[in-house]
Amino acid sequence: MDNKNDWEKLEEWNASKEENNIFYENEDIKSQAKKFSKITSIFSVVTAMPLVVIFFILLIFTLLFLVAFFNSLKVDTETDILEQLKNQYSQDFVIIDEKNINKNEIEYKISPKNNKNIVFKAIQKNFTQYNDYEDYLIKQILLEYMSNFPGTNLKYKDDTNISNNYEFYKLRYGIEIKNYSEISQAVKEIYECNDYISKRINKIIKKNNVYFNGYLKLDNWSTEVQNNIYNISLDEYIYNIKYLYIDYLQSNDIEDKNITNEEIYSIWKPKELNIYLNNNYIEKETATYNLELKEYEINFNIILNNVDGIEKKYDKYGKLKGFIYNGKEYDVHYNNNKLENNSIPFQCRISILENFFKFNVKYNYTSKLIYLSI
Repeated sequence: MDNKNDWEKLEEWNASKEENNIFYENEDIKSQAKKFSKITSIFSVVTAMPLVVIFFILLIFTLLFLVAFFNSLKVDTETDILEQLKNQYSQDFVIIDEKNINKNEIEYKISPKNNKNIVFKAIQKNFTQYNDYEDYLIKQILLEYMSNFPGTNLKYKDDTNISNNYEFYKLRYGIEIKNYSEISQAVKEIYECNDYISKRINKIIKKNNVYFNGYLKLDNWSTEVQNNIYNISLDEYIYNIKYLYIDYLQSNDIEDKNITNEEIYSIWKPKELNIYLNNNYIEKETATYNLELKEYEINFNIILNNVDGIEKKYDKYGKLKGFIYNGKEYDVHYNNNKLENNSIPFQCRISILENFFKFNVKYNYTSKLIYLSI
């Protein structure tokens, strides 16, 4: 009996010991977990501190950069437009005044550095600039020309012009005449003035492609006399201007008693003629007058489509490249309006049809007709 009680007490003691061991083990784990958590927290703070410092340093530098950028934005914009003008005109310029149109557009008043007598407008819109410098420069040279040649009939006026939705200065100069007989002398004056301006302006801004023009006015008719960018002779200029005036009279059925019929038909031809080919009227096609060549041209397709016995040749893309006629092979080219060996220009001059293919040609300018037969 005593042994039984002792045994029960021993079992109770073992059970109590196991519970105590579990308790102490759990407490030890908790204690270690607290220590680990504390160490982790300290490590996290220590690790994060440099990142926080770096972040604030970057933030400060960014703010400093933005301040410097916006402070220099005005200077950069000014530098940009002055550089653009220098590249455009091979000159140095200075800004006289400026004002903001909106956040993307600035209007400047600018002068050439070595010519304070000219003050022109320039608009900077984003990365693009527009200006009216050339018209102010042309005016200055025109006044110089008129001073050197006081007997000239040239007159000028200051005007404005809308370009790219902005209002800019526009110079207008030319001659008003009273009758047809004065055209030759007036064109000569404007031609020589334009030549003077071209030579002076090319020296100043080192630019050969400045386009400008004077005007010639007679009653209700006027035309531009452009600067001589294509090296046309004075006689050609006079002929072209006379042609334009007579064409104006013919188109509007106006009679000018200062011009004889001989004079009219020695210069003027209708701009377009309707075509009869081998006595057949060709619809929706015309012969057009080439003022430079002083002869008519037609699309060579008209001949190919309306003359019997012509076999067309095409390249692999279906483009016409030539034809066979009377057993001979010919090419067709699109380079110009000249005959190149056996290669016919697609825009074909009537003289080629006459001389090369032996066409018979007759004109009726009054009825605006051309008769071709082969």
